[in-house]
Amino acid sequence: MQEKVKVDKGITLIALVVTIIVLLILAGVSINLTISDDGLIVKAQEAQFKTKLSTVKEQIEIEKLIQLNEDYTIWDLKEQLEKQIESLQVGIANAQKGIEIIQNCEGNMNNLQEKLQRIYALIYQYSITYREEIKTEINSLIQEINDIANTAKYEGRLFLTGEVDENNPYVIQFGNGYFEQGKIEITIKDLRWNSLYGEEEIDYTNVEAAINKVETIMVIISEQISSVAAKQNALEYEIEQYLPMLKENLAASYDRIFENTNDEYILSEAIKRAKSRNTTVEFLKIVGDSYEVIDECAQRMKTLAVMMAINQTNGEVDRRFVQEELDQLLKVIERKLSYTAIGNIKLYDGSFLAIEKTTLNTLKIENFSILTIEQAEQTIQKLESVIQIVLQKREEIANKIVELQNGNLEQEAQKGYAFEVTQGSNIPNEILKDYADKFQMINGKLTYIGNDEKEKRWALELGIEVQ
Repeated sequence: MQEKVKVDKGITLIALVVTIIVLLILAGVSINLTISDDGLIVKAQEAQFKTKLSTVKEQIEIEKLIQLNEDYTIWDLKEQLEKQIESLQVGIANAQKGIEIIQNCEGNMNNLQEKLQRIYALIYQYSITYREEIKTEINSLIQEINDIANTAKYEGRLFLTGEVDENNPYVIQFGNGYFEQGKIEITIKDLRWNSLYGEEEIDYTNVEAAINKVETIMVIISEQISSVAAKQNALEYEIEQYLPMLKENLAASYDRIFENTNDEYILSEAIKRAKSRNTTVEFLKIVGDSYEVIDECAQRMKTLAVMMAINQTNGEVDRRFVQEELDQLLKVIERKLSYTAIGNIKLYDGSFLAIEKTTLNTLKIENFSILTIEQAEQTIQKLESVIQIVLQKREEIANKIVELQNGNLEQEAQKGYAFEVTQGSNIPNEILKDYADKFQMINGKLTYIGNDEKEKRWALELGIEVQ
């Protein structure tokens, strides 16, 4: 019988080596997943860090809200002035852009008007001679009208095709910025031929009806031109007469309060400056600039009313054009009274004790009409009264500025400023006492002061300042 050969089924040396290598690789991967920058341990640390920090941040924000209801801190003033100045710069740029768009729209609409006037003249000539030539030219002019309307495009919107109608206006945002901003809305009807005339071609069998329809179209376009021109005038009052002055005076106030300070004594020094007579003078200048614009608007409104009262030939359409500008100027005045502010503190609502609470009713300003000669005459009398009141207000402001500049009226200046500026609660620092090596309140903001790069990144992700 043949003897069976015994086979050794144990692991070979090569297999053992391969197994060990595989286990080492798997161990390395596991370790990497656990302790690398994106590993489980770091992820757990990040989650713990962010959870604690979010809780601290929330506690501080709640405390800040409590402070805002109780005190007006120097950091509130600083932050609001910074935002207001920055927003004013944006507002000025927006107003400039708005004026450019309006001017382009006006130019295009004037071009449309010229072509309609030519069509109007050609229709008159149609019954006399050269009918086919006249038809050809009119059709060409109609095509040019459509081409102009279909290419007047700004910021991705066609302005003469009804895309900026009353339901979807083009909004020019501007103003004093920190709280509600002023705005002007541009609306223009669909000025393409079909929309205006109602048909693609003119019915030459009824020339009189065609002439009347073209006359109506020209009135519509004139109304649109008048409307955007009135809004351009309002924007120019904002950008030329007010916004730059407001920005300059706010910047001067900011510099005066916060100049030459450092973290060691900025708080106490800034509070003293915020209550100083020099700062009050700067704020009074802001009110004075606002009254100057109100005066300019009232004077222009009176000029318009006088034009409508002495000119017996002004038709209904012309009067509506002038009324549009009158209404826009009244809105400028209303914005000055409603939105003139330092930070989010309005200066005409009684908060600023140096100035009496002032409204449209205080100035005896109301809706004015010049649609008839009698109404225009009444409006003149009302505006003369408004101008006198505003003149008196401007004189009062000028006198207060002189008194503060020349006299020792520190106590009066503090009353005039009227915002009780405080250091604010020390509770945020109490909340942070367990994290003193990593977080501090710097310039009123929660700030990471540690050196851990990962923690810096996590803090930034939570919207926290990093030193």
